[in-house]
Amino acid sequence: MINLIFVFLFCISKMTKSSFSSTDKDDASMFQKYPIFWWTNYIVITILVASGILYFFVSNDMIKWVEKICTEIPELVCLVSVGILFIIIVQVGRMLQNVCKNDK
Repeated sequence: MINLIFVFLFCISKMTKSSFSSTDKDDASMFQKYPIFWWTNYIVITILVASGILYFFVSNDMIKWVEKICTEIPELVCLVSVGILFIIIVQVGRMLQNVCKNDK
């Protein structure tokens, strides 16, 4: 749904000949011209991945296994899972930030 909004804005900007991009450089990549598009997709995909993992656990009755581990060593599970998710989110964010930089 969010991508449809950006497609609509892109089409309107082409019809009105106004600039929707964040830079007017001809050699800029798609990441550099439309960073808000990539950042919103990053947020939505992060939410979808987390929801997909939880859905997978619930649908395969793995949630009981996770609950068992969480009750045995809750501190370790919490720290490890939050750490792994944080590292993944930060690394993808850094990669996206490097790609969206205006400097080449």
